[in-house]
Formats: sequence, structure tokens, C-alpha cells
Amino acid sequence: MNDARTAKVTKPAETRPGKATQTSERKQFQDAPRGSWAQSKGPITADGQAKRLAAEINSYLTEPAAVLPSAADAVMRPFIKGMGSALHARRRPQVSSRDLAKAVRVYTSNASYLLAAAQPDSMRHDIDGAPVEPVNEEDRDYSRKRFLEIMATKRKARADKAAASGNQPPDRTGSP
Repeated sequence: MNDARTAKVTKPAETRPGKATQTSERKQFQDAPRGSWAQSKGPITADGQAKRLAAEINSYLTEPAAVLPSAADAVMRPFIKGMGSALHARRRPQVSSRDLAKAVRVYTSNASYLLAAAQPDSMRHDIDGAPVEPVNEEDRDYSRKRFLEIMATKRKARADKAAASGNQPPDRTGSP
């Protein structure tokens, strides 16, 4: 009996089913450039937040940037390197460079933008929306990892909210 308890205690973690196995599988999926990330999901449509951010950027410009999603065309298009200069050239005089740069930074950190850049066939686009060059592997990997981090954060927030609303014991102190 003593030997059986010792065997359970000294059993290697990698052979135990459960959390250790799930964690390694999850890490393997996140670290691998293959799997579901090897096939394109087609054009990525802007979510509501991306559309609002695109509208904000366009409001800072003298002429709308066709590369940004609009009501007529909601496709997310990764920017060419140096897009800030092209956008800055169209900046309204009353808009600060800092405000425009911040809006672009927030837009390019959006989950829809990152998902579009992470696609295996993703292309970088100029300010007029024309494809210029493929997104390089390093940038695709960064976009994929950042996208997965955002999704994990959203899942955790939803789980925390559900736990807080559904699992709190009733207040029995009598206070309002």
C-alpha cells in the first residue's frame, strides 16, 4: 500500500491526463505556424470597433483612405510599412500628428486587423487600397500571436464576468 501511494506521488506530470496535457496542446497550437493558420479564412470583415476606428482616422484626413474599411467595403487590409507618412500627408491641419498616430496605433492593434494580417495569403496595401506586397512571415507570426492573446483576454473577461454574476452568494448581511 505504501508503494502504491509513492507511485502516485512520483508519477511524472507529462503522463497525467488533464491540465498538463491540455496546456501543452494549447501551447503547441499557439506556437505552431501550421494547423488552422495554414489555410486562409478569406477576406476578414471589420468588426464594429474597427469600423469606428477607421471612421475616426478618416475624419482626421482631408481625403478618405481607401485602405480603411467603410460601410460600402468592410474588408480589413493590412497597411504597407510607412503608412503613417502617407496618412500624415493627408492630415487635416487642425489635427495633431500625435492624435493621428494614436488612432492608427489603436486601429492596427484591433483584433480584426491582426487577424487579417495573420492570414497566410495576406497582402500589404497602400493608402488607396491596392495590394503591394505580401505580409512577411515574421509580421504574420506576430499578428497571429497578438490576436490569440487578445482572444484569450476576452475569453477570460467573459468567464470572470459570468463567475461574478452567477456564482456570488446572496448578501445576507441585511445591508442595502
